[in-house]
Amino acid sequence: MLKVEEWRQVLFNLYIDDIVNALVRSELGCHIGHCYIGCLVYEDDIVLLSAFLLMLQECLIFVLNEVIILTLYLMQKSRHYL
Repeated sequence: MLKVEEWRQVLFNLYIDDIVNALVRSELGCHIGHCYIGCLVYEDDIVLLSAFLLMLQECLIFVLNEVIILTLYLMQKSRHYL
């Protein structure tokens, strides 16, 4: 059985994975050839990379919107279990 802290880490990883995948699909950020490097993740840190300031701002706005959407979705789903 997982402890609370372990569950928190698992859920955080799933949450971040959804955000990173959405960012990759958006094609915002840096690319080297066909390889996307616009978002680097290590533990609980996220680094957004872009060649231009305006695109970096768009990446940040995109990530913030994804966080809001996922949070609202999870809140809606959690109501079914209360």
